[in-house]
Amino acid sequence: MAAASQPRAREAQAVAGQRPVGGQKAAAHGVTGPSQVFGDVWDGFLRTLAPTHAVTNALTDGLGRQWRISRCSIKPYASCRSTHSSVDAVGALLEEHHLDTEDVATLHVRLNAFVHGMCGGRKLESLPAAQLSLPYALAARVALGRADLSAYDHDNRQSP
Repeated sequence: MAAASQPRAREAQAVAGQRPVGGQKAAAHGVTGPSQVFGDVWDGFLRTLAPTHAVTNALTDGLGRQWRISRCSIKPYASCRSTHSSVDAVGALLEEHHLDTEDVATLHVRLNAFVHGMCGGRKLESLPAAQLSLPYALAARVALGRADLSAYDHDNRQSP
């Protein structure tokens, strides 16, 4: 059931990403919408997501002047950001010492308790679970030579 819902979740994200573009195009042709999308009308967006501490002005402060997209980054691996330094370290060791998959028997990584709780799991049944697995991210980097999205496809996750 979870695996079947993943493509729908990804599709929903893509559709949500298209909405601002569609809204802009509609507005250019005179189409209007609700005036209080974020307000408390009909238990709106803010009341749903921040019922006790919503700051309405935070949604529009700096609009058109401050671009927060510059605070975003592209992840080099298809796993939780907390796994990336370990994937980088393993990759550097493999390259520096000219190691192949057969040369690696075990890996030992030290983690703080928070990261271990978040990324220490070994469940690979679903894509999100695998993306939160540091053991899988490192195994993929060693065995497949990469930890990109293709390393997380169903067949790779099921391979010993």
